[in-house]
Amino acid sequence: MIDNRSTSTLLSLGIILAALYFARVVFVPLALAVLLAFLLGPLVTRLRHWGLGRVPSALIIVVLSFMIVAIVAGGTGGSLFNLNPLRGGQTMTAAITVT
Repeated sequence: MIDNRSTSTLLSLGIILAALYFARVVFVPLALAVLLAFLLGPLVTRLRHWGLGRVPSALIIVVLSFMIVAIVAGGTGGSLFNLNPLRGGQTMTAAITVT
């Protein structure tokens, strides 16, 4: 027979897992933000050691990282567009009947 303690432990574990499952919308961007902070922090510190202030250093690193993301997205975006089977405003039903 299952005692009361193991039942409450399983119930608590289920509630915690359900809360984590439904809170993933918040936790995933939060985890990515922390990861980016750890990645970009040393670069900001390096610029501050070179004599720039805190705000200009952070702005320079943020602008450079956005530029890198835009370049990578632009490079892969063209490749992904070529994979699109629907061209020239063609609808999905038209594409199915043509092929």
